[in-house]
Amino acid sequence: MTTIEECRAALDKLSDSMQRRRGRRPSRPRAMERSVSCHVTDLDVTFAGRLTGGRIEVRDTVPRAAAREGADDGSP
Repeated sequence: MTTIEECRAALDKLSDSMQRRRGRRPSRPRAMERSVSCHVTDLDVTFAGRLTGGRIEVRDTVPRAAAREGADDGSP
């Protein structure tokens, strides 16, 4: 099974790839800013961050149990 660290490394690799690709296409908008999240069901963890400057900046790793504690939707 893949670990959280391996998933984080894969996101970093994806981010590097996006940055290199962006460099080859300078006509693309540079100011694209978005919040992003990636939920890995096997590990029940969510990576949250920002797409900024053509890169993904992961700012937080949230286990599902912690995410549920912060939710007020009545779910168990």
